[in-house]
Amino acid sequence: MKKILLISFFSLATSLASASGLNDLTYSLEMGASNYFIAPSTQYSINNHIKVSAAAGVFLAEVSGSVYYDAGIIFYPFNRGFRTSINYGTHVVHEKKTGTVRDVDFDIGGRSVAGDDHYSFPTSTGFSLGLGYDWANSQGGWKIDLMYILTSSADNSKEIEGFSNTSTTRNEFSTTTTTNFSQSSSMGPGGSGDAWLKLSYQF
Repeated sequence: MKKILLISFFSLATSLASASGLNDLTYSLEMGASNYFIAPSTQYSINNHIKVSAAAGVFLAEVSGSVYYDAGIIFYPFNRGFRTSINYGTHVVHEKKTGTVRDVDFDIGGRSVAGDDHYSFPTSTGFSLGLGYDWANSQGGWKIDLMYILTSSADNSKEIEGFSNTSTTRNEFSTTTTTNFSQSSSMGPGGSGDAWLKLSYQF
């Protein structure tokens, strides 16, 4: 579903741009001030009040390489300056650590602890509502938006929940305790009701 939405926004922006002058098409660089991403973006002006936008880039936190993207509609009630927006895309990347620890106590004395860790970086997606201000003109300039998360796949995601379970086995020489675990920490906001800050510079 999210891929269809993203492709639809890109297709809309491309088709509109081909039907009109390039003055209606602008390019920016977006940055997440609280969720650490960077993404080139494009905006197309349908009229003085409405733009469509699309962006794709990467999260920089922990060099995860996870993909950031968003697509949305921006509304300028006063033609320029103050703006509101609705976006669908990735809000945040999570660092997920999974592993196993084996703790062996030997009856004759001594102890051995060994384990292995694995890292992955799942992302959460959903809709965000933005309130912001646009200082850009034909020579470029800054934009800032406070994005409020309306929906998020993090709300019900089992993939990013932490857990730990332990089992103990005994033989004639030792007692072995095995712990399997999963830990996750979000790099930026969490689920619905959280907010994040987006900075953009138009070229």
